[in-house]
Amino acid sequence: MFGSRAADAELLDRADLHREIEVIFREAVGNFPPREIIEDQLETLIRAGRRGEVPQAAERLISILSLNLDDLRKAALLSLMVRLTGKRKFDPVGAYVLEKRATYVTSQG
Repeated sequence: MFGSRAADAELLDRADLHREIEVIFREAVGNFPPREIIEDQLETLIRAGRRGEVPQAAERLISILSLNLDDLRKAALLSLMVRLTGKRKFDPVGAYVLEKRATYVTSQG
């Protein structure tokens, strides 16, 4: 009962996540999904990454980084994701995304 859910809840503060996202999106120009949707996607990515559910986390990573944002904001989002997931847990997710991207690009040509 005190498995990964307790660990997830212990380290992920939704209010902190909200503040971080607000800072990143402040003055951003574009048509973005509501903040709550972005928070949900980030939270899903973080929890899936912490549990080692690489494909699910990668799906969210691709979705979040597909937002039409400038490079600085994308870098800030990526930094937030790595920090909250934990570098060791995030590395397989990043590698999976790069592998899938390489497979997609190669199969298209």
